[in-house]
Amino acid sequence: MGFEESNISIALGQQRKPIAKAVNLSMHSRHNNYSCNALFSVVDNITTYLPQTRINLDKVDIPTSIQLADDDFKIPGEVSFLLAADIFFKIMLPEKTALVRDELFLLATKFGYIVSGKISASLPSAQGSDKVGLHVALDLDKSHLDTLLQRFWEEQNVPEIKIQGTDSKNVCEIEFQKSTQLIENRFQVKLPLKVPIEEVCLGDSFSVALQRLNALCKRFKKDAQLKKCYTEFINEFIALGHARVIDLFKLDMDLDCCYFLPHHAVVKEDSTTTRLRAVFDGSAKTNLGLSLNNILESGPVVQKELFDILVLFRTYKYVAMTDIKQMYRQVVLDPSQAHLQLILWKENLDDPLTCLQITRIIYGLTSSSFLATRCLVELAQRYERQYPLASAVLRNNSYVDDCLFGASTLDEVRQACDELIELTRRGSFELHKWCANHQDILAGIPKSKRRFQEIDLNNTELTTKALGLSLNLISDEFIISKPVGPLPTQWTKRTVLSFIGTFFDPLGLAGPILTKAKEFLQKVWRQRLGWDVSIPDELLSSWSSFFQDLMSMRSINVKRDLMLSGADSVQLIGYCDASFIAFSACIYIRAVHGEDVYVTLLCSKSRIAPIKDQRLYLEPHKWILQPSRLPLSWDNAFRVEIQFIVVGRAP
Repeated sequence: MGFEESNISIALGQQRKPIAKAVNLSMHSRHNNYSCNALFSVVDNITTYLPQTRINLDKVDIPTSIQLADDDFKIPGEVSFLLAADIFFKIMLPEKTALVRDELFLLATKFGYIVSGKISASLPSAQGSDKVGLHVALDLDKSHLDTLLQRFWEEQNVPEIKIQGTDSKNVCEIEFQKSTQLIENRFQVKLPLKVPIEEVCLGDSFSVALQRLNALCKRFKKDAQLKKCYTEFINEFIALGHARVIDLFKLDMDLDCCYFLPHHAVVKEDSTTTRLRAVFDGSAKTNLGLSLNNILESGPVVQKELFDILVLFRTYKYVAMTDIKQMYRQVVLDPSQAHLQLILWKENLDDPLTCLQITRIIYGLTSSSFLATRCLVELAQRYERQYPLASAVLRNNSYVDDCLFGASTLDEVRQACDELIELTRRGSFELHKWCANHQDILAGIPKSKRRFQEIDLNNTELTTKALGLSLNLISDEFIISKPVGPLPTQWTKRTVLSFIGTFFDPLGLAGPILTKAKEFLQKVWRQRLGWDVSIPDELLSSWSSFFQDLMSMRSINVKRDLMLSGADSVQLIGYCDASFIAFSACIYIRAVHGEDVYVTLLCSKSRIAPIKDQRLYLEPHKWILQPSRLPLSWDNAFRVEIQFIVVGRAP
């Protein structure tokens, strides 16, 4: 056994470790002639002994004819090696046998059978513990809260310049460049798979998809309007060529390794175009515990950060906004992978099944966002010389399917609009929901493509959304309002978090309000309360006071335009301060036009002092003193020299 030099690093747990040695090993089954080779990175330790306690399986009947890959799997032992995803999917076989209903299973592999699932209280371990988990059980409600909490804190974070990792991100980019084609003004792409397509074996997805479809049909019986809208959506899907009907009985499930996507309805009551759409569940598990998303790379982020785009949006005097209609579905999936995107359909429980093969990129898959947005970047790169303004919009002013851009003159904005329409047509993307802060900008846009049919100058409440922020097009102001929606009948950690998480303010225009909310959230966390336990009276009093003040708050209006166009000089003025409760930083823009001076809040960020060590409150000064922490992506927005001024007060 010879070692090879290695200069890579891998992540184990939350630690990234450099790897100096690697070794090629050949693995052989104890029960058959199967073998495979793999390159293993050498580390000091992978994890603790597994299982962590001895498992008593006296009440479990494992057939004597079964050949186990590891006869001693129930005894704690050292983990000798971890298999990468490409090896894992090679060795898994479709057979699955239940040992304990809905709990413990035998899974077939090319090395023999393995036992997977959970050991309940009825099957005690040798140590007497109530439960030994051999898999991850996901609490869907808690998962939603975790997502909400993560989104809230990420929104409040100081933006940083992110350096993409090399391995999977580069693989996605290389695969995109190698396999993507622009055929008759439409992109055709391949899903970035972690394993070769011929080695994909996900297991039985048909059963789950059918079960979910039957549940949907039961909803149809109770909601005729939902059934009507959903059926119209599916029929439109087929009519547009985004899916085609295929003969279900001619599919070779084992040979093609088909994946059936469960789907469900999402209704947006405030949508002006599509109130209902079907969302496809690429994370639905098969009988092998795998999903399509498990074998898909997510791909790198190829667009600017939301924070950067909003800041850049404020630098223009005249602005326009538009959406790309059904952006994902304008990108064609390579026919060689079409069997990975199948859905089942019927209108009624007793109707025969119809099988649809989806031919486009869809919501619900890990890689969809990367593929669709990367196609936009590809358009910008291919036609940059022909459409320079539009190419800049797709590179710097687009967030998923939203485009927010502008210029210092009406002529330049109108030219950018015209170029953007022509450029997106090169990829068969259609722009709609156009709106602008000046009616002349949309003179060449058909009324059917506009968000508002007419701009009534007497209407002072013509409001739209700019990446989640409300924007009054008449006054050209951002509007920060109190959270709306049904109020809880009881305040718990869950309901407080849900309420605070709905307050969307990525630029920190209402920073002091959110800082107060985050301070209270930290106090709740210190109590170590359960998710659904009522807030104690001593905290409830202060929360009720804050809540009442917030609900009686009038909207905060902030001018969108920073008044940079035509300025004689521009200054960025940063200020930071700290206490034992919180620390924060804010940046103002000071634009001088002759004798007139305009000072506008650009952005702010705040953090609550850590619970464990509040001495870290000294950190905010670094935010201002290191301009690279605020990658504002100004590009050519400033036509004058910017002066940086830092104001900080030592605590």
